[in-house]
Amino acid sequence: TMPAHFSVVKTCHSIPLNRLATKCCEKSGLGYSPKTVYNLVFINHKLKTKSMMTKEKIHELISSQINVSHLDVQGDDGQHFEATVVSPEFDDINMVKQHQMVYKTLGDRMQTNEIHALALKTFTPSDWSNSQT
Repeated sequence: TMPAHFSVVKTCHSIPLNRLATKCCEKSGLGYSPKTVYNLVFINHKLKTKSMMTKEKIHELISSQINVSHLDVQGDDGQHFEATVVSPEFDDINMVKQHQMVYKTLGDRMQTNEIHALALKTFTPSDWSNSQT
């Protein structure tokens, strides 16, 4: 959590972060460098504004960019998910390319660890139908 003497940060949103860090250093008198304060402010802001990923959001991201005939996303901890994706767009495409298509729908959320893990199962409609019998 943010030290109490940095509470001025909450009221100074219009000041650029590097100038705000310098102001906080001057006011705190505790010897923090502007870089340290900048990092504290930046991390605190990121933690407060980062929204937790949900299976519903992943469902929306995938289904908005891939024509799916069946999509099931599971996962309740906000970082680890499983998805089964069935799409006619996967016809004549190998599994690696299918997975790449799905990962592309998530943007940079895997690289930034917003989604830590996504176990994928992808199927063409005919493969899906055969797996259900």
